[in-house]
Amino acid sequence: MMRVLLKNILLLFAFTAFSGLIFSCSKDDTKGKVKVVYFNTGQPVEDATVKFTIGSDEEGAGFFLCSEGFITEKEYKTPSTGQIEECFELPALITVTAVGGDSIPLVGEGKLNLIEHETTTITVKLTSSIP
Repeated sequence: MMRVLLKNILLLFAFTAFSGLIFSCSKDDTKGKVKVVYFNTGQPVEDATVKFTIGSDEEGAGFFLCSEGFITEKEYKTPSTGQIEECFELPALITVTAVGGDSIPLVGEGKLNLIEHETTTITVKLTSSIP
C-alpha cells in the first residue's frame, strides 16, 4: 500500500514538473529595431521621423503589428538614443525611411527583414539629400 502511494506521488510530481516545463517554453516575439545615426559621426539622431512601409506597388500591402494589427504604414519619432523598437505578428520585409537633422534635411533608408521569433536590428545612416 505504501509502495503504491509513493509511486503515485512520484508520478504526480513528475507530471507537474513536465507540464510546467512545457508551458514555460514560449517563443520570442518577432521584433524590429531601427537605430538612426548621423553618417559622418555615428551619433544617434534625436527627433528623426522614421517611417515603416512595405516596398510594394501592390495596393493594400501592409504588415501586422502586435499592438495594432494590420496596417500599411507606421511613423515614429526617435528618442535621444536614436532607436525605436516594434513588435510584429508575422515576418515581413519592411522599408524603413528616416528623415532628420538640425538645419539641413538628412535622409536615409534601409530594409528591415523580419524573421519569425527573432529580433532584427538595422542601422540607418542619415546623409544629405543634396548630391
